[in-house]
Amino acid sequence: MTAFASASWRYRQHHRRRGRIGSAEFAIGGSVNAALMNLTKVIADKGLAEGVNVNAINPDSIATERLKTRITTVAAEQSLSPETTATKMASKLSAAHFGTPNEIARYRISHIRCIELLTRRDTGC
Repeated sequence: MTAFASASWRYRQHHRRRGRIGSAEFAIGGSVNAALMNLTKVIADKGLAEGVNVNAINPDSIATERLKTRITTVAAEQSLSPETTATKMASKLSAAHFGTPNEIARYRISHIRCIELLTRRDTGC
């Protein structure tokens, strides 16, 4: 493998883990996510003039009902347990596990608390 090919492969692997490279399986969802993130940036830019801080959380693989249905379907097709299927699917996406909506909520609450503290004084949060 040439140095360029090696660097290119490392780049693709790094960004694939971070969800930056599209795939046919997620073409529509990826487009919608990109549009929402762009809209968030537009609203944030507009909010600056009014002193409003706009943030967005764009989590990766979350165990939604849709994903759970997909896991159940794939498990049945491959004669595997849902747990084994979920582990394999997460691994394929370079994820340790599928996150939960509660994990996102906990992150959001801690993020809001951090912002509240920062608006009062510089806490280094």
